[in-house]
Amino acid sequence: VSAHLTKSAVCTRATCIFKFQALNVGKNAAKSIGIHLLVLEALVSFTYAAIRSDRFENILTPFPEFLDEKGEIASHPTTCRDIVKLRMLADELKEIRKAVTGALKLSPKTNALVNWIVTSNTSFIKKLETPIEFM
Repeated sequence: VSAHLTKSAVCTRATCIFKFQALNVGKNAAKSIGIHLLVLEALVSFTYAAIRSDRFENILTPFPEFLDEKGEIASHPTTCRDIVKLRMLADELKEIRKAVTGALKLSPKTNALVNWIVTSNTSFIKKLETPIEFM
């Protein structure tokens, strides 16, 4: 994880995700797209809370979709929806500030999860039908 993260991938097909993550197709623009540390921390906090919630089925929409270090699907809304494994990765997210400053190296899967969080960040701001308007 660096202060400048990846460019958003617009294609959700497995081959596009593989090309983007494993082959670095489209990552040349990563330096031009920066994200402020506080914004990153907020997005990670929202994601962490959603993953850890007992109501994750309602809150974590869309479900994270990313590849592992071998280029295989590590998390997917329909084919690899393992909340237990996702929760283990989420525990590493609590140290995102250290990862951004270089004091901590995230595992490849957690790094892929962070990239997914950044590239799909609007999916974690969801209007709820409750007295509390946004979650």
